[in-house]
Amino acid sequence: MKEKLGLLNSNVVIDYDRDTYTPEPVGALNWVEEMIDDGWKFYISEITVMEVLKGFVRVARPQELNEFKERFQLFRKKLRIKILPLTKMVRRRARELMEKLCRQQMPEKSEKIICDMFIASTALEYSLILFTHNIRHFLWIPDLQVERPDYGGET
Repeated sequence: MKEKLGLLNSNVVIDYDRDTYTPEPVGALNWVEEMIDDGWKFYISEITVMEVLKGFVRVARPQELNEFKERFQLFRKKLRIKILPLTKMVRRRARELMEKLCRQQMPEKSEKIICDMFIASTALEYSLILFTHNIRHFLWIPDLQVERPDYGGET
């Protein structure tokens, strides 16, 4: 039987985190835990960690950042989720994806597109299915398997 391996995009990680403390969860916590019970093994890109942290830096809330870091460590430990590094091959593949995109069209929101290139290249390099609510950001990439998580979340 083929291993079930997935890469969680930042919107899934943020939704999971919110579900741990909000009175109105969106369902990410249950979805991730049910997928793991079903045999899935999940990873996170180093870029995803940086994207999530950027949200706290932007609003300058150090106490909330510290609380998130504690929840994030519990999340990773409880679910055995590893952070994948930006290896030389991941960086090379991300650069190739950016070049391809630039030949096809003018990228919008360059900062977000750069993050998406690294996340997509991580999924490709490690042969992972990317779980995200931003499917349209990745549809143009051949060979990348992208799926929308089966819970509410962002659209």
